[in-house]
Amino acid sequence: SRNRKIALLKTFFILFFLFLISYFSNFYFVDQITGNVRFLVWKGTLKMIKVHPFLGWGPGTLSLHYPNYRLPDYFLQKAVAPITDHAHCEYLEILAESGVFGLFLFISFIFFIFREGFKYHPPHYPLPLREGKRGEGERAIIIGLLSGILAILMDNLLSTNLRQSFTPILLFFALGLVVSYSKGKMRDPSPKAQGDTRKFSSRFSALIFSLLILFLSLAGFNTVRKDVVAGFYLKKSLEARLKKNFPQSIAYYKKTISIDKFNPIAYYKLAFAYGVLKKYDQALSTYEKVYPLSPHYAQIDKNMAVLYYTEGRLSASLSYFRQAEKLNPYDVDVLCSIASIFIIKKEFPKAKFYLKRVLALDAKNSYALRNLKKTGN
Repeated sequence: SRNRKIALLKTFFILFFLFLISYFSNFYFVDQITGNVRFLVWKGTLKMIKVHPFLGWGPGTLSLHYPNYRLPDYFLQKAVAPITDHAHCEYLEILAESGVFGLFLFISFIFFIFREGFKYHPPHYPLPLREGKRGEGERAIIIGLLSGILAILMDNLLSTNLRQSFTPILLFFALGLVVSYSKGKMRDPSPKAQGDTRKFSSRFSALIFSLLILFLSLAGFNTVRKDVVAGFYLKKSLEARLKKNFPQSIAYYKKTISIDKFNPIAYYKLAFAYGVLKKYDQALSTYEKVYPLSPHYAQIDKNMAVLYYTEGRLSASLSYFRQAEKLNPYDVDVLCSIASIFIIKKEFPKAKFYLKRVLALDAKNSYALRNLKKTGN
């Protein structure tokens, strides 16, 4: 009806207006809602979107490319991590990975299912249920399902639930139920039509069901092998690491990689374990395998710089420290390390520049205060 369309348009414009206020302002309540960190993650994601707005960077690639677009101020916040797997807004993440076309398809898919649901259950239909009226129960179920779906979609404006394992299953199960109930009204109730339909549908359903089972079995085996078995070995390796049993930890990391060859976490932690055991060449070669999977993953640049520094390869170390500085210019350890390299090279003006940057961040830093004297200050 016309009134219903007007109500929906009003709701849309109110939500859109609130979004604009949240994005273009730095009000206190915005900082409180986003916890600062989420708001900065959104800004970095928008920078990614501007580079490839139409087709995106590719599904599942946000964590690979995001470090190059992360705002440096992100690291000034209290609760931060060196890894950003998700945008903390499902719709921004879809835009970043699949572009405008991907987001349009997703919204269109949701819209058509909602339209089918509303066709079967107009908003003005009286509730609670009236006993004895045919179809009344289905109407109540559809309105309940649509409410739950809307809650999930609204929640994912600020969360990553649709990137977890359970919530997407719940969402698409609910969407399927809405379609199933809403299409039920189109069945031909005549006995002859039902009989003809049953003969065809039973054979067709058996074929589709068999193919579906085959596909799910193959996909499920691969998923279980990667997620469950590889996850089991990764967990065992972390347990061994906590016990300082690094040789055992390395063995489990290798088993994880043999099952899931594209797991950057396993490679990253394996390299760290090699570094602890002072197997620097193996650590460096393992870190280099992370780059094609996830460039600048976690603190890989900093870790590689430390390894090269330990081996006395100062030029390579400085190169990686500079990359780490570019990603996080507020890391005091990185700035001190760069200053240390310049002191060793007797390039004191450059060392002095970095030591002063350290003191600007940490006025009581003992290393910077002590080594400023060596730079002639």
